Amino acid sequence: MDAAARRIRLARARRRTISPFATGDFPPAANTEAHVTLEAKLAELRAGSRIPAEKRALMAQATQELRDSGALDRTIKIGDPLPDFSLHNANGVETHSADLLDQGPLVVTVFRGVW
Repeated sequence: MDAAARRIRLARARRRTISPFATGDFPPAANTEAHVTLEAKLAELRAGSRIPAEKRALMAQATQELRDSGALDRTIKIGDPLPDFSLHNANGVETHSADLLDQGPLVVTVFRGVW
């Protein structure tokens, strides 16, 4: 058999071979219990399982006190104009909002930082 005939025969054999993945017959997961859905993990986090009950109660009380104080009524809302302000940038240099606004529109992002 010459080289061309061998290539044709090999090509035909490859076309007849069907991968189990092509038919949808995937092998079972090794440990299905380890595969937790994102929804289940988020529900667990929302339930506050990592924060002790007494600390959750303290946080809820503090949040309610802030609401009752009217502090939320005095905060800047989305779309409200900001008053002029000055902040230190990442290099410690004082930056003025008016100077930045002279250059064009300004987007302010606030990072919570570490606690």
